[in-house]
Amino acid sequence: MRAEPDLPNRATTNARQRRSRAPAIAPPCLLLTYFCAAISCGKSQALPEREAPAASSAKSTEPTKADTLEIPAEGKQIKPPVRPAQLPTGAWYCDMGLVHWAQLNEGNRQCPLCKMELKQKK
Repeated sequence: MRAEPDLPNRATTNARQRRSRAPAIAPPCLLLTYFCAAISCGKSQALPEREAPAASSAKSTEPTKADTLEIPAEGKQIKPPVRPAQLPTGAWYCDMGLVHWAQLNEGNRQCPLCKMELKQKK
């Protein structure tokens, strides 16, 4: 009779290998501990306060006459979309955050591109 070689069970070998492997990264709680220790050991310095920008250098958010778009009465698609503040007063526009359609006449109050209801800029 032939003797069988003493080979370990494959499942047992894989289990032993999995247990012996070290984790590839440190556990999150350990990283948090190191981070907190590093912060508490650092020098305590107050952050310098920022100076307020001068009123003359502050850019106005109000659109100027040059920023206002010219819209035909029958309307037009606006590419790229713009802010509603850039439209002339009284214009009807599709407000989806940015304006992609605007017209000067009321019309049927519906955007021809997306079928949303138009708003009037006041």
